[in-house]
Amino acid sequence: MSNNFTSGMPGPAAVELLNLLWDRVTEQIVGNSTTSLTIGTGTKTLTIEAAKQFAIGQTARITYNSDINKWMQGTVSAYNATTGSLSISVDTISGSGTYAVWTVALTGSVGPTGATGATGATGPTGATGATGPANTLSIGTVTEGAAAATITGTAPNQTLNLVVPKGNTGATGATGPAGPANSLSIGTVTEGAAAATITGTAPTQTLNLVVPKGNTGDTGATGSTGPQPWSAPVAWASTTAYVATAPASCVTYLGETYVCTTGHTSTGTFDGSKFVKIAAKGADGAGSGTVTNVAALTLGTSGTDLSSSVSNGTTTPAITLNVPTASATNRGALSAADWSTFNGKQAALGFTPENSANKGAAGGYAPLDGSAKIASTYLPSYVDDVLEYANQAAFPGTGETGKIYVALDVNKTFRWSGSAYVEISASPGSTDAVTEGSTNLYFLGSRVLATVLAGLSTASNTVVTASHTILQAIGFLQKQVSDLPTASSTTTFTNKTLTSPTLTSPVLGTPSSGDLSNCTADGTNAVGFKNIPQNSQSTAYTLVLADAGKHILHPSADTTARTMTIPANSSVAYPIGTALTFVNQNGAGVMTIAITADTMRLAGAGTTGSRTLAANGIATALKVTSTEWIISGTGLS
Repeated sequence: MSNNFTSGMPGPAAVELLNLLWDRVTEQIVGNSTTSLTIGTGTKTLTIEAAKQFAIGQTARITYNSDINKWMQGTVSAYNATTGSLSISVDTISGSGTYAVWTVALTGSVGPTGATGATGATGPTGATGATGPANTLSIGTVTEGAAAATITGTAPNQTLNLVVPKGNTGATGATGPAGPANSLSIGTVTEGAAAATITGTAPTQTLNLVVPKGNTGDTGATGSTGPQPWSAPVAWASTTAYVATAPASCVTYLGETYVCTTGHTSTGTFDGSKFVKIAAKGADGAGSGTVTNVAALTLGTSGTDLSSSVSNGTTTPAITLNVPTASATNRGALSAADWSTFNGKQAALGFTPENSANKGAAGGYAPLDGSAKIASTYLPSYVDDVLEYANQAAFPGTGETGKIYVALDVNKTFRWSGSAYVEISASPGSTDAVTEGSTNLYFLGSRVLATVLAGLSTASNTVVTASHTILQAIGFLQKQVSDLPTASSTTTFTNKTLTSPTLTSPVLGTPSSGDLSNCTADGTNAVGFKNIPQNSQSTAYTLVLADAGKHILHPSADTTARTMTIPANSSVAYPIGTALTFVNQNGAGVMTIAITADTMRLAGAGTTGSRTLAANGIATALKVTSTEWIISGTGLS
């Protein structure tokens, strides 16, 4: 094989030249790196030598220096020839692991697989290797289904898992021995829809039944008469044994009938807790009839003081109650003389008696103690005594709590505190009667006006708040007044807002920055801007008053056609002379400049209506009357 480059050259010389050329080439397309990388796909970034001929889109391979079978290959995505930083998007790998010694070289992309070459001659038989460990195969899961088998694990320890189809039914086996006799007992029996459940485990189980209600059976034969529940009623009497068992004792008492519920022997008083009432006394009736027998009244305790008698007890009875005159031994009625005596007793007392239950009680009266005095506990505040002495020196050495001591020489009162006499100051009729001290003087208007502002500081112009003293507030206000500019002074305003200022000399300054709103150039027309402020809009937009003097930008990022609308003067009253600028940036969708109710004329042609502004176009609308605008520009149609 030959080419023009090596033609005519001796063989060794040509080889040497090719080697030199190859060295020069490899110097530019092969790099070395000590960056730690893990073999895998994705973007891999490492550092190689600078000034190599790596370019984006080339195919490169990163090979581990100690094992050429461990490599990563992909497309160069970035290379900095100054720093040597190289990024490769790896899509093909061989081997695994993390290493820090790499060779990076350009290579061609992987070509198609070539044709299979001829089979080479059989090599010599190698030496027999050592016998490996015996494999262990254990049975794992055995499940029912379509016949299958799988082996899991790694030799020499593996597991055989089987899926076995269900076999045919086998022959009936011999009868097994009889099991224990089952014991079935009746459990619950309830009424309802017929049902039965068995609980428990053989041979001990329980049958629980739900039985529907049957039809009504035939009437049975009449049974023998049972014992009477209670005896015939008799009048209740004392010292009588009463029973609660059948036949229970039945008694009448005060016109009502009772049955004994607790056996007992009665005392002299009827005990209703041992009886139950079965018949209550009815209301008094009215009518006529024949009295068959009337007994005399029962007068209660024995004695001869009261008596009664009955005449004609079986025909027309008349009951007579005999009430004698009351005496020391007999109950009865007062005589006229006795009544006069008792009736005069109240007047003889000379006072209306008080209910003793009110003594010492809230809302009652205070009692007297053993000294015929009201105890101090019934007084809200008390003074046991007022003691007068010629002077304070005459007071007892040790006073008593609850006593008032008067010094007659100074006409002052004192009390004993427990250790000393303390003056009880009299309450004056008004502040005019209070003697002024030497320190806490009266708060007089004249004194306030004449007070010297000692300690006044005018160093700070702090805003006055409710937490400041009068002295502090005066100092702050004085500083604020002092800081005000005079007619002849020059004042620098920082971050201050001037509302409608009047500039006399010069008419209008030229500040380097700041807001000149509300300023006018000639008394009528507002001061404009050195630049045209921008209002970028990527949606349909209706201009507002603040857009006066601005340019409305339709940016290139918005490729959709948009409409920018100038509102009617009745809605937004732009001053005459207002200029509105519209800019449709390169690549932006078509801008339509519309007007609602007023007139917009195209400069030159004089036609009215909405206008279309193409990309890279600029147009200005000038308000010439309250309801008319003139628009002109480039790219305007």
